[in-house]
Amino acid sequence: WYNWVEEVLKNKDRFVMPPKMSIPQDSGNYYHIMPAMYEDENIVTVKMIGRHFLKENEKRPTMMADMLLYEADTGILKALMDAEYITTLRTGVVAAHSAIKFVKKDFDTLGLIGLGNIMTVFFITFINKLRDGNDNRKLVVKLYKHHQSARSSFC
Repeated sequence: WYNWVEEVLKNKDRFVMPPKMSIPQDSGNYYHIMPAMYEDENIVTVKMIGRHFLKENEKRPTMMADMLLYEADTGILKALMDAEYITTLRTGVVAAHSAIKFVKKDFDTLGLIGLGNIMTVFFITFINKLRDGNDNRKLVVKLYKHHQSARSSFC
C-alpha cells in the first residue's frame, strides 16, 4: 500500500483531479464528491463520501463512501463499489507516508489520537515501513482516546 501511495504521489501530474465538491447540510451532515481521471488506464472515477450522524438507537457507520468507475473513452459504467474500505486504506497509508517523510530522525515516541480503522492502518503501515528499513528501535506509543475508538479490537 505504501508503494502504491508513493507511486501515485510521484506521478500525480498524470491524474486529472479537480477540487472536491462539498454539499453541507444544516444538521452538520455533509457530502463530498471527488471526481478523478487516469487516462493511462482509461478510467474515470467519482467517489462520494457522506457523514450522517446517528439518530437515536440507530446502528450504522456515520461515514459512508461509494465509488463509480467508468471507462474514460466511452463513458460506460464499469463498477459501483463500496468505497469505505479503500478510503480507510488510502487515508491511513497517506498519513503514514507523510509521517515517514517528515518525522524527526531520532524520534522515540509516537502519539496516536484514537485507534479506529484509519489509525490502525496508519500504525501498521508506519511500523512495517520502519521495519522494512531495518529500523528496530524501541518506541513509546502514546494512545489518546478519541470518541469510542479506543475500544478497537486492535487494543
